Amino acid sequence: MQVGSAAPARRPCPRAPGCGTMFGLSQYALPPTGGPPMPQLPKLLIVDDNPSILLVVKAALRGYFRFETAPDGLRGWEMVQSFEPDIVLSDYSMPGMNGEEFCRKLKTDPARHHLPFVMLTALVDVDDIVRGLQAGADDYMCKPFSPAELRVRLQTQLRRRDHDLQADPLTLLPSGDLIRSELARRLEVGAPFAATYADLDHFKAFADYYGFLRASDVIRHTAALLQKTALETVGRSAFVGHIAGDDFLLTCTIEEADPLCRAIVEAFDAGIAAFYDPEDARAGFILANSRDTGQKKRYPLLSLSLCVVRSDREKLTTPYDIAASALWLKERGKRQPGSVIVTNAVPATDEPS
Repeated sequence: MQVGSAAPARRPCPRAPGCGTMFGLSQYALPPTGGPPMPQLPKLLIVDDNPSILLVVKAALRGYFRFETAPDGLRGWEMVQSFEPDIVLSDYSMPGMNGEEFCRKLKTDPARHHLPFVMLTALVDVDDIVRGLQAGADDYMCKPFSPAELRVRLQTQLRRRDHDLQADPLTLLPSGDLIRSELARRLEVGAPFAATYADLDHFKAFADYYGFLRASDVIRHTAALLQKTALETVGRSAFVGHIAGDDFLLTCTIEEADPLCRAIVEAFDAGIAAFYDPEDARAGFILANSRDTGQKKRYPLLSLSLCVVRSDREKLTTPYDIAASALWLKERGKRQPGSVIVTNAVPATDEPS
């Protein structure tokens, strides 16, 4: 393992190519003239054959949701396909296709299983509640219900759905907007922190050589290793996110960054050989085709580059600044063999160097 530092003064402009895509920061580009569009209300499908219940629900949720209604599960399924709701509220007891059958049909559909489903049921029907949850319902409300509680429960399910959709499907780590929010939150709080960009070296050659399945195993292993090491070294205050592919991001306090990075590199280097065939692990390299030349090239075992961006060493005001600094450090880390920790160790100054 190598540990190095680099002065941040010559890092690329925050709008330089590559710095935004590193953390998926494309939406941090300057907004178009006229400001951002007004957000649309989420779409709610209400499935119930009781007109009185429909009136109460509509009155409680008007101004919070756009909604359509259906009298039973069969019509509800048709409305799911045409209305494309963000969330479904369905009664359990209905003629034809009841709420349990409707929920099971929705949750077993590959394109729509992620839709939050909230079941309405009579207060005494505990068996209905159990069957509804077993069918895949995400929550339930007993009648009669509080309109305010119903609204809050529906909004909570939407937040959970948004969180789940932003998690990487392979590693289940936070991704996308969740990473951006974490960086923005740290910057807004103002307390010194470290954002560490983690990147696997020679991963593309490994994936070409061993195939998609083993490459996916390495990504899952790395994600689990980062989570476990962060929890053991820092605790639950550390953030671990999956940017994309073989790129990850961690945040913690400045004091925690060095021991965390050293523990990560030690654990990674100790276990990565297990993902190679025995003869390749013994040799310490693989012979794989270069994507640049198409010729056979020797690639060493996978290693890890950790690029530590400390907020007390640079003037960081946006997530773009962090991405730009990490990209600059990554270019220097890649020049060194093996696993390496590179940090922006020289304090920032007001005058350019």
